[in-house]
Parts: sequence; C-alpha cells; structure tokens
Amino acid sequence: YEERIDNMVGVLHVFDFLRAGSLQRDKPIGDVAITPLFVPESKLAVDLLRELQKNGQTMAIVVDEYGGAVGIVTIEDLLEEIVGDIEDEHDREAASPLVPERPGVWRIEARESVERVNDECGLTLPMSEDYETLAGLLLEVFKRIPGKGETVHMGGATLRITKASQRAIEEVQVPKTRRRKSLYKKPSLDKP
Repeated sequence: YEERIDNMVGVLHVFDFLRAGSLQRDKPIGDVAITPLFVPESKLAVDLLRELQKNGQTMAIVVDEYGGAVGIVTIEDLLEEIVGDIEDEHDREAASPLVPERPGVWRIEARESVERVNDECGLTLPMSEDYETLAGLLLEVFKRIPGKGETVHMGGATLRITKASQRAIEEVQVPKTRRRKSLYKKPSLDKP
C-alpha cells in the first residue's frame, strides 16, 4: 500500500516472490508485485472467478461505492462460496463446539444454537424467538450473566457453566440425565 492502508498498489503472493529468483530478491516488493484487481462488492462470485482465471490472478480487492477497500477475496474463497468448504493442507480443523468429555457428558461452546444442542445431545431445551444460542437461553433463565460453576436444571439435563467472563457465558457442561416427555419444564437454578 502507499500512504494509507486502503490505498493498495500491488499484490505479491509468496510463491511469486520465491519464483522471482535471487536477482529480484534485492528489489523493493513494489517492483515484483502485480497490479491489484479491484472489484465492486456487488460483483457476483461466479463472474469474479471467471475474471480472476482470465487474468491469471489469485485474489481481488473488494471496494465499496466510494472506492474504499472493504476486503479481499481469493479464488479459494470464491470456490468455497460456490461449491462448499474446500480443505487443503493449510486449513486447520476447526474445533467442534460440542465435545464429548466422557460418555453422556458434553462440553459445549455457549454460542452454539439451542436447536443443535437438542439434536446432538438428545435434549429438550426450550427454544424461543428471543434467543438462538445456549448462552442466550441461559441469560434468559438467569436474567443475569451467571458465573462459573452455576447450574440450571432443564430440558432433561443439568447445565453447568464451566467458563464465563464478566460479559459472557463461554462454555457449558451438559451431563445428560434422561429425556423428558414435556417440551418445557420451568428451569430450576442452583448456585455454586
């Protein structure tokens, strides 16, 4: 970039730099970089993919209506948008938000959806338009941000807060008890 970070003047892929050879390694990167391709954020993914292929480029700078850079997009981003996730040797496997600790006990990221928690864990936690996540449900029940160790009984399980900050519930332990026939039973709260 030149002067301002959103004034991009060149793109240099690490492989282009390595291919440049020892003669060009002592040059400023501006001399080796290629002119960036700027595209409006309204451009269709399939059209941009064709343009990148035609120009032999691997990325584009996405700009808003004022010409300000709002992001970058790579060929891999576009392909994943069109055909779904593509894993390669550089992708790290994302940790699952639902991790079995031992048989019948799960450790769950609090921002996981209540619907998925119910499906994966065989529970009947109440769902509402007022929240989507396990954290949202717990905030609705507690009416405050609960601390580590606090529990609530509902949906066929005792949910225990295992990680929380002053601002958010981060992780919950869910030992499954037995599936209840009722879709909703008033939650009961326990303090540590």
